[in-house]
Amino acid sequence: IRQVSKDGVGFEGSVPYHGLVVDMLGPTLILCLRNNIDVPGNVLRRLLLMLEYVMAYTKPDGTFPHIGDQDDGRLLPFGGASTGTHRPLLAIGAVLFNRSDMKAASGSWGPEAHWLLGKAGFKAFDRLNPGREHTATSKGFLEGGVFGMRDDDLHMVVDCADVGLRGRGGHGHNDCLSFELFAYDRTFITDSGTFRYAVPAEVRNRFRSTAAHNTAMVDGQEMARFISGTHWRIHDDAKPTLHLWYTSAEADVFDGSHSGFLRLPEPIRHRRRIIFDKRQRMWMLEDRFLGSGHHTYEVFFHFAPTVGCHLGGDSLVAETQDPDGPNLAIIPLETEGLRVGIRPGWVSTRYGAREEAPVACYTAVGEAPLTMRFCLFPSPAKSGYDVEEVRCRGWELVEEWTEKAPVTQLAGTTGHA
Repeated sequence: IRQVSKDGVGFEGSVPYHGLVVDMLGPTLILCLRNNIDVPGNVLRRLLLMLEYVMAYTKPDGTFPHIGDQDDGRLLPFGGASTGTHRPLLAIGAVLFNRSDMKAASGSWGPEAHWLLGKAGFKAFDRLNPGREHTATSKGFLEGGVFGMRDDDLHMVVDCADVGLRGRGGHGHNDCLSFELFAYDRTFITDSGTFRYAVPAEVRNRFRSTAAHNTAMVDGQEMARFISGTHWRIHDDAKPTLHLWYTSAEADVFDGSHSGFLRLPEPIRHRRRIIFDKRQRMWMLEDRFLGSGHHTYEVFFHFAPTVGCHLGGDSLVAETQDPDGPNLAIIPLETEGLRVGIRPGWVSTRYGAREEAPVACYTAVGEAPLTMRFCLFPSPAKSGYDVEEVRCRGWELVEEWTEKAPVTQLAGTTGHA
C-alpha cells in the first residue's frame, strides 16, 4: 500500500516494474482465495487500481511504454509469453474482479491465465461480455503522475511524475514531461529504455539521461543530477507540478511543469502543454521555458528502431518500412531561430539489447521566456497531410485552448478525470 499511489501507480517510476509487481500479486491473491486466507479490502482495491493503470498505459497493439527501468522480470513465465506486454495480467484481472473492460483490453485468454485459473477461470472469462461501452478511453492518474490519451488506434502516455522512489531515483529516469506516441498500429516516438545495469556508469546514465527521453533540456544540463558512485540514485531536482488534466470525447489536455532547471544560475521552469484533438486526430505540443537570461533549449524526439525519418525544411517526417504504411509528421508552428537535426541514437526494447534508432533534436537559442510549439500529425498513408494546413490547425488549437484555459492563469494544481 505504501509503495503504490492511491490511484494505482507504483512508486518505482517504472512501467515494466509496475507490471512485475502486479504479476507477483495476482498469483498471491489466487493462492489466498483458494486457501480461505482473508485478503484486506484495501489491498484488493489497490490491486484493482493497479490493473486499471495497466489498461491505461497498454497500447492498442498490446505493448507497453518503456518508462523507467526494465529487466524483463516475470514471476511465472507460463507459455513463453512476450516480455513486451502486460495483457495476460488483464485477462487474470478480468476474472478476479469480474471486469468486462479488462477482458476487452486483454485481447485473449492465454496460457498464463489458464495455468493460474484453470477451466473454471476460462468459463468465467468467457461469460464476460465487453461490448462497445468498454472500449478503452483516456485516463489520468493525478497522484501517480501518468496520463493516457487515447482514441481508437491513437495513443499517447505522458509522464509527469518524479524520478522514482519519491524522488530518490531507483528504477526511475530523468523523464519528467516525456511521452510515447503510438498511431495506426505503430509506435513512432518511444522511450530509449534501459539496456543493462551492469555497465559503466556513463553507459547506464546515457539511457537514464534527460537527452534519452522525449522531453527538453536547458543549457545541456540534466533535469536531475546523477549521484556519483551509484547506478541508481538521482538528486530530487525535478519536482513535477500538474497544472491541468482535462479529458472529453473531443479533446484531452495535459499541462505540467518541473523544477529541474531552477537550480541554474538564471533559473528556468520547463512547462509543457499537450493538446490531443480527437476530432482532427492530432496533437499540439507546447514547451514554455519560463524565467530569464540567455539559454540554449533542446527538445528531443526519439523514434522506434522500425521507423526512419527525414527532414523537409523545418518539418520532420517519420515513416515505417512499409511503403503503404502510416507516417508521423512533426511540424513546428514557429520556425524563426529554430534549428533541427537528426542523429543516430539507441533504443533498448528488452533487457541487455539495444538497437540503433534516429533521434531528432529541435534547438533554439535566446532570451527567456521562450516558447516552442509543434504539431504531431499521424497519417495512415504516406502522403496524407499538407504542412501548411496542419500548421493552421495547430494554431487553431492554440487559440481555442488559450481562450478555454489560459496558461498564465493556471497557477495551481488542478485535474478533471
